Amino acid sequence: MATPIVSITSPKTVYNNDETMEFTVTWTDGDAETLTFTGSVTDAAGNVGTATMVINIQDPANATASSVPARTWTKVSQTANSATFRAVA
Repeated sequence: MATPIVSITSPKTVYNNDETMEFTVTWTDGDAETLTFTGSVTDAAGNVGTATMVINIQDPANATASSVPARTWTKVSQTANSATFRAVA
């Protein structure tokens, strides 16, 4: 397994005291596998239609958050490659 490549974004760069902060952690799996799937359909006349879809298969991941000074971070969502956290400033 390769080390995930991680980035962090926030809709704001300055938060007021007692305001809800939000940060999104996004990552890519360093050794994700690319899978290309192709489906074909042949009609009675012999005409062939095809479609192709490319997806990434990555290692399962779980994002966590911490800060200094300490805040109570709540994970509000997580997908296959991103997680959003909130805490009060």
